[in-house]
Amino acid sequence: AEELALRLAVAEQRVADAGRLRTHSHLCVEQAIGACAMLRDATFGVFHRARMEAVARGGAEVVLSTDPARAEIRSGGTVLGAIDLAADYGVELTLSRSREQVELSFDALGLGRVSSQTLILSKGDAEARLVVSAYGRVRRQ
Repeated sequence: AEELALRLAVAEQRVADAGRLRTHSHLCVEQAIGACAMLRDATFGVFHRARMEAVARGGAEVVLSTDPARAEIRSGGTVLGAIDLAADYGVELTLSRSREQVELSFDALGLGRVSSQTLILSKGDAEARLVVSAYGRVRRQ
């Protein structure tokens, strides 16, 4: 949880820095790409925490929404943590098959159950991707 908070703080600063630069500048694109990559890593951390919570609590879910862009960790109906990508960072989230919301479940062993999904985090022309396999394994792309 502390590592996730630190990654979010760094990502927030990079997104803020990118927002202060002109959009046509090469530096702005580079900053936006860096910010998207940092938020991708923070979102990766959400999946890691969800797996740990699933083992500890007998199950957990990651709920991803596109409008507004948000990632939540839930277990037993309780929200255990969340990242508000749109409001806090100005980042858009696109899900596979143009879905608006998806719930990726993890069982008591920390394994995903039919969790296949591709997440695209974007800000302007910059984007970063996460691919979630059917068993909940997450990889950066």
